[in-house]
Amino acid sequence: MIWLTWRQFRLPAAAVFGALAALALVLAVTGPAISGEYATGIATCAGDTAACDDFIERFLNDHQNTFLAVTALVLLLPALIGLFWGAPLFTRELEAGTHRLIWNQSVTRTRWLAVKFGITGVAAMLAGGVGSLR
Repeated sequence: MIWLTWRQFRLPAAAVFGALAALALVLAVTGPAISGEYATGIATCAGDTAACDDFIERFLNDHQNTFLAVTALVLLLPALIGLFWGAPLFTRELEAGTHRLIWNQSVTRTRWLAVKFGITGVAAMLAGGVGSLR
């Protein structure tokens, strides 16, 4: 049962974790430069409130698209996982009628449901946790 669930779930899982790996790569490349620019700017305006306000406004305007993209991804990732992982999780079985075959092969409904929820639930929690790391 676990093997079958993994076989059905491996392509969506690979797509999401591949996208998260690409995001991590982009953030690893751009993050140090943005962090260095911020640290340098804050260090130069120490004590001068007007200069700090100008720097922060300029910094946020320069990197607004990056901040919005990362924030949108973190906020939308659980909804996308629910949409593309959760909805097909059972409807595929019910539409094809394979749930009857599985339940007749000495697999109880509770076990079938527990395996489906267990594998996809752990993967969804892992993806959500990785997506929310900064």
